[in-house]
Amino acid sequence: MNHIKTLVFRRRPYPSRLFSAVPSILEEPTRPRLEDLRRRLANEDPQLPSNFATTVVPSSENRSRQMVQQHTVATPSNSNILTDRYQRHHSYLRISLSERCNLRCQYCMPPEGVPLQPSKAILTRGEIQTLVQLFHHHGVNKVRLTGGEPLLRKDVVGIVEDIRQIGIHHIGMTTNAMTLSRHLDSLVEAGLTHLNISLDTLQEDKFTQLTRRPGFSKVMKSIELASKTSLKVKINCVVMKNINEDEIVDFCHWQ
Repeated sequence: MNHIKTLVFRRRPYPSRLFSAVPSILEEPTRPRLEDLRRRLANEDPQLPSNFATTVVPSSENRSRQMVQQHTVATPSNSNILTDRYQRHHSYLRISLSERCNLRCQYCMPPEGVPLQPSKAILTRGEIQTLVQLFHHHGVNKVRLTGGEPLLRKDVVGIVEDIRQIGIHHIGMTTNAMTLSRHLDSLVEAGLTHLNISLDTLQEDKFTQLTRRPGFSKVMKSIELASKTSLKVKINCVVMKNINEDEIVDFCHWQ
């Protein structure tokens, strides 16, 4: 697997006791910033909020194009909208394509899953294109697609192609690789350049225990296929005490 150059080890993100707080957060019926931006755009207001860099930009596709044109004319590309108080210019954008996931990793969510937002609260393909165009205008040159599990989006290949056509040549994706093999060739052709694959164990029985789902062989097959493409592949491993810490050396020697 010549293209797998990096292993990324992480500690467990947060204790499972926090799960009890998740439903109350996700069950909020409205998302005020999202609705406000859609309302302003519907009124053909080209002015963007001052904190635009931390908000999303939903719209219909025609109005999206109009807003991008108006904003790029009104705002110079050398503006400091993405420069922080330490004068660091941020050129890397992460976009979550979906809340859904086909695994139930023990450190990530409870066995029954979590309540999901309605589809109208998720960015459409056209809205994602608008978002990337606006950030690209201000110097963003790297985009990573995440989730949930991004490959559960039916239009994921089209989204990658849209981003490439905007002029972004560093397009990454973070995935559990369960369904990667069926999308791999199309994603590479569309313009995907980097792939982060989450894998916390090299043992099939432990994989099933950690993710609460079978599928170890599918993930390993996807990693093997990805390593034979032009993609730069990284493996992300969450290290957990008394669970998989004994596999760190195995991961380092794994080829």
